[in-house]
Amino acid sequence: MTNRNDTPPPPRSDPKVGREVPWPPGPEQRGLAAPYPPGGLDPDPSGGQRDERRYLRLLVGMVLAIVLGGFGVSILGVLLGFAGGDAIH
Repeated sequence: MTNRNDTPPPPRSDPKVGREVPWPPGPEQRGLAAPYPPGGLDPDPSGGQRDERRYLRLLVGMVLAIVLGGFGVSILGVLLGFAGGDAIH
């Protein structure tokens, strides 16, 4: 954000900080060759949603495998006699 004289604009007041703070540097000062693109515009939303569904199924599958695996190991331990209840005599 520069004005016509290429001098930085005056500081802005920030209520969170409680004092005046300088403006963030503009695209020219950050060294960007082109203007900064606005966010939120996905060029391929269907592809991203497809990836998200796949990762969600993978996450649910891993959680189920961990939980059910814990039950399976516990049941197997009880069946093999590793109940642990008679460890203290």
